[in-house]
Amino acid sequence: MALSSFKRLHYSHYGAVVRDSTHLTKRDGLLPPRTVEQSTVTHLVDPNSKEELLILGTSNLSTKLAHRVKELTEQFKPQSVLVQAGSDFPNHSRGNFGSVEELHKHLETSGYLEKLEEAPQLRWGLRDMIFWYRLNLMRFCIHTVMRTPEEWWRLFTPGLDMKFAVDYAMQNNLELVMAGDDFDEEMYIGLKQEKNFDAIFPLWKYWMTICEAWYLEARDWQKIFRSHSVKSIAETYLDKDQVAWWVRFFEKMLPDQKKIVIDAKDEDMFRTIEQRMTGQRKLAVVNQWHMEGIEKLWRLNHGISIKRPATSGTEDLPLEVIQAYMRGIDKDRARIEEVTGDPMATHGRQIVPYNEENRSHYG
Repeated sequence: MALSSFKRLHYSHYGAVVRDSTHLTKRDGLLPPRTVEQSTVTHLVDPNSKEELLILGTSNLSTKLAHRVKELTEQFKPQSVLVQAGSDFPNHSRGNFGSVEELHKHLETSGYLEKLEEAPQLRWGLRDMIFWYRLNLMRFCIHTVMRTPEEWWRLFTPGLDMKFAVDYAMQNNLELVMAGDDFDEEMYIGLKQEKNFDAIFPLWKYWMTICEAWYLEARDWQKIFRSHSVKSIAETYLDKDQVAWWVRFFEKMLPDQKKIVIDAKDEDMFRTIEQRMTGQRKLAVVNQWHMEGIEKLWRLNHGISIKRPATSGTEDLPLEVIQAYMRGIDKDRARIEEVTGDPMATHGRQIVPYNEENRSHYG
């Protein structure tokens, strides 16, 4: 097929919708939408050992959500605290700050953010130059395709949430574990060693081969990026389900990099929680794209699974979506039977592949 004749077929727009998705409106058999505040809190309890783990997710940009972290920490009264920030973050964040913006300005003047930007530690040999070129080419392609705002990087910088957790641990003489920043030296070393580091192939997948529903939802996000600030997006849109969509989309586009940036970090923090943190009540304040991975590993290690109601494959979708999908199925079936002269072997009206694909990150 010539590129000039390439055209996407618009059938339906269901993408990464799941049973408890915030995309859905409240109706019979469906859960009500959850706010960002509600969906970034996970409380886990081992029924045998009575060990508790409170995971608080943050996007590092909301002063309101930061005070929510402070309030929940005081209510939970943890015996040990894990914070996803560098070991020198407590020293760089000393003082009283009334907002996230004040803290970020202080981190800039103190040199903490500059240190994060210098994390790759390139020696400027041939291999390092190739890595630097590929890394910046991939950043440029991602920002060009998704139209992400210029201050997108602030989502990955420790914020007021982390400071409140650190202050609570230090004021109460609790065990404090610093899990490291998202984009630290170890992560850059992993990216440098990854052989599949090509920006051209992901762009080809996005423009030519990605599922229509994922493509349309990506386009929806581009519209949001063009009309909202990063802080507004963090406070309004980045709930648990939207972040799960982003993690899944990242896996589709850059699967090898996703293993390094997200999966490896999930495993490192989980091992830290299990092996280094003490006490029956543990608190972990992490970037919210790591919440699902840590919860999944914790449940697997403690033998606790999420009980989900049985599903036949389609009842968790809005009626108009199912109807649009079935119109496309029936149209294709009629055309195939017309061409071949034989009836199709099955007339099953389930969307089981859809559910299996898009629920995998909730298991």
